Amino acid sequence: MKALQSNFLNLLENKIQFVIPIYQRTYGWTKKQCSQLWDDIMYSAQHDNIRSHFIGSIVYISASLGASPVSTIQEQLVIDGQQRLTTLFL
Repeated sequence: MKALQSNFLNLLENKIQFVIPIYQRTYGWTKKQCSQLWDDIMYSAQHDNIRSHFIGSIVYISASLGASPVSTIQEQLVIDGQQRLTTLFL
């Protein structure tokens, strides 16, 4: 396993498609959790002395290990961070 620190915007620039495996729980965040995440991000963006905000780990693995690619877009199975990742994409 290899862990990398990355900026969320850099993650979005990659040509990858996140896939939520069927065994993952369904999306369950309420407005309260979404608001807390957004408020934290906005707070750090509005204060020059805060250089970044840790949103938590996003763990994913290639869905096509050992398979020949059909598309140039890589599919990545989300192992952890589904709620945060989905919220930020929405």
